[in-house]
Amino acid sequence: MPHQTPPDGYDWGERTLQGYEVLRDHRAPKYYESDAQEIRGKFSIPSFDLEAFCEHKFGRMVYPDTFIHEQSAERARSNKATDCFITAERDAGKTTFARNLSPRLMEENDEKVIWRGRSESSGWLPYRHWTQLYLPASVELDGTIMEEESDDRLQPLANERLDELVREVVYYDDVYDLLDQISERPAGTFNVVYPDPSFAGCSTVIERTDRVTGTFEFTPAWESDDPVHDPGTRTIDWWFAFIVARAEYGPFNEWWSLLFDECGDFIKQSASNAEGRLHDKIELLRSLWAASRKRKLSLFFFGHRGRNVHEIVRREFKWHIQQRMARQTQRKAGGRAIRSECRRCRWRPTFSPGSPRAPGSASSKTNSHCSVGETSLSRATTSGPHAG
Repeated sequence: MPHQTPPDGYDWGERTLQGYEVLRDHRAPKYYESDAQEIRGKFSIPSFDLEAFCEHKFGRMVYPDTFIHEQSAERARSNKATDCFITAERDAGKTTFARNLSPRLMEENDEKVIWRGRSESSGWLPYRHWTQLYLPASVELDGTIMEEESDDRLQPLANERLDELVREVVYYDDVYDLLDQISERPAGTFNVVYPDPSFAGCSTVIERTDRVTGTFEFTPAWESDDPVHDPGTRTIDWWFAFIVARAEYGPFNEWWSLLFDECGDFIKQSASNAEGRLHDKIELLRSLWAASRKRKLSLFFFGHRGRNVHEIVRREFKWHIQQRMARQTQRKAGGRAIRSECRRCRWRPTFSPGSPRAPGSASSKTNSHCSVGETSLSRATTSGPHAG
């Protein structure tokens, strides 16, 4: 049943099985709803009907095996974790699909959803009340919260502290510390991770795997000797180390799903080793594909066109979903079409140097303009025992 308001005396995400444990460090009464149930209620997402997708006159649907993850298949036909490549044109609903997918995974598998955080878009913000937000501790962070109204103009949200916007803000020292922090949170949670532009621990992760010779250099932008011709390692490359660490070093006793939007920027078809051994990094990712499924890590990649994604990874996907453009009522204004359904809101993080940050001191500042800029990086100091 849809919920128009949160439970009496509580905000969204507070009176749930997971929220109670995170906020109060105690197990909630068993009659509380889960995060997934409350999300479904607020956003009118129906419960998953497995039987409706099991058989079809034109063939078996992909949904049972993409949604249901089991060590030994009983409800679906595939064992262990899975992987799926979802493609669609711009504004066709990839982010909406990812949001609808998240509570399915959380509810059906008691799974931890890992949402790729990026500065250009924040499709996770509608779920902010249920969000554990993970940010690198080695850099100072500032952010802008904007909401997109029906006239397509971004307006600032309330100027509130970041740790008041989401359920919990967690700062991690390096890749290994991040894995530990996520594993300590309850099962069935929604977790948003922003990469560390200082790459703390990334080189150590690569050195420990026997899948490559040597290691990869992860150079922060502010350490580059020639910023024009050699701007340093792409921040998005941090995700290679994250996936390697999770697939090879665990935890292996719980289900995780990584939802990765705009994967064409990450594993692009035109990759070469002249770009910081990017082709070798993609080959490393491909070599982990089977291992990730065995170790309860599902990979959901979203992109616009298959040909933009490197073929050595594209061939490894077990499932492919192609979304068609949803019908949208459009109105004309000033000669251009305006979307009838908006992206709702965005968070733009900016990494920069600064004085030591007190826990919970990151704030969300308003901004009068409408652009959503890219992450800007400045010199910072790495920290943590595994700093690369």
